[in-house]
Amino acid sequence: MEYRHKKKRRPNFTDPELMAMVSAVSKQQDILSGEFNLNVGRTLEAKKLKARAWRDVTDAVNTVSHVHRYTAEVRRKYRYFKCDTKRKKDFEKKLLRGKSALNSERGTKAYFLRNGVQLFLKISAFLGKQRAVHIYLCFVLVKLRSAVKSLEKKIYIYIFFLTFIFSEVKPHSLVSPKSEEPLDFPCSSAPDEGSAAEDPGPSARFVTVASPTPPSPTTNHLSPTYGSSQTSRTFNHHLRQCPGPQNSMTEMVEVQRQIRDLLQDINNTVATGFRDLAAAIRYAADKGSQTAVKDPVN
Repeated sequence: MEYRHKKKRRPNFTDPELMAMVSAVSKQQDILSGEFNLNVGRTLEAKKLKARAWRDVTDAVNTVSHVHRYTAEVRRKYRYFKCDTKRKKDFEKKLLRGKSALNSERGTKAYFLRNGVQLFLKISAFLGKQRAVHIYLCFVLVKLRSAVKSLEKKIYIYIFFLTFIFSEVKPHSLVSPKSEEPLDFPCSSAPDEGSAAEDPGPSARFVTVASPTPPSPTTNHLSPTYGSSQTSRTFNHHLRQCPGPQNSMTEMVEVQRQIRDLLQDINNTVATGFRDLAAAIRYAADKGSQTAVKDPVN
């Protein structure tokens, strides 16, 4: 039996070698990418410059490598490494678009932030403009709550968030100039600009949360025809009712103005709530200290 010598496999690139390769390529990026001179193109001078740049990259890799690396090997590894990095980046983008069940929530938020106005129009056609504004402001409140560092501010935003979702009494009403539909929006106990500010005490500063009414029991789910009428109106049917290309820009401008006014209102409300909450905490702390002074612990 003829003995065949098995070719010894080259060792894989280590992390220091990869770091040296990427660093050297980034320094020679203007030459290796071919953007250093548009008039040169694929001439002999450009090929010589690129070959010299790849030799410099190979020398940089060999300074930290335990084995001798060839130029063709380094170029092949960099091409594979770049393709692998691009594939991983595309996979992360796919996750951020909500294709994975594990990152569906994060992907939904990223998609909503990228395409806020278009998605707002679609939700308006499907659920109504008032519900779409509520959903958008819920996203804004969640974003604001995650950005705040102070625990005191987080507590107030959480209370305001619950009030916004479950409150039945909505004193504020914003009216659209076209449709004249009131858009309800909750607020705190901030006084008007023209009226004098009265101090009702710490108990009136906090917003009460109304508990949602439980749904009444029904036996519709036992009927064999239950749900057949609901499937007739699909989401595509509502999407076909979205504004066309002629008036889409006008609708988008109106929606942007509406969102801007609502965000300004929520900004002022949250700022007022922060001041009220700080005053209530100071009032409770002063009252506790006075009680401790009057009744000292033996």
